[in-house]
Amino acid sequence: MTGIRGIHRDSQCFFSSRVHVLPFIEIRLANQEDHDDLADVFNSQSETVTEAYGEYFIAELIAAQNEDNRALVAQVRDKAVGLMGLTKEVDVKLLHKCFELDAFDNLLKPEYMDAIRARRALIEA
Repeated sequence: MTGIRGIHRDSQCFFSSRVHVLPFIEIRLANQEDHDDLADVFNSQSETVTEAYGEYFIAELIAAQNEDNRALVAQVRDKAVGLMGLTKEVDVKLLHKCFELDAFDNLLKPEYMDAIRARRALIEA
């Protein structure tokens, strides 16, 4: 056996294909029938969301899909195991209040952030 630097000659490597460890996940648009599976997922994590928004908030989120709002489901075999809500209507001011967004250019367009950085440089000079 040819030695590999940094690895002892008696070392063993075990390989397991992802499909043997993690199931195949399908992503698709959510539909009303996903409610029961998703309610189980949410309630197993915390009942706070259900208490705050009501027992059928997932069904309401799914039913409210339109051009600006979509709900995606992660499905394993025939069971919904995850939900992602997407929207075009983002309250950026609220996000700024709740999160540190500097690493993400404060969610602003690059040319706007470039102008802000240039202005800061002028002020600091």
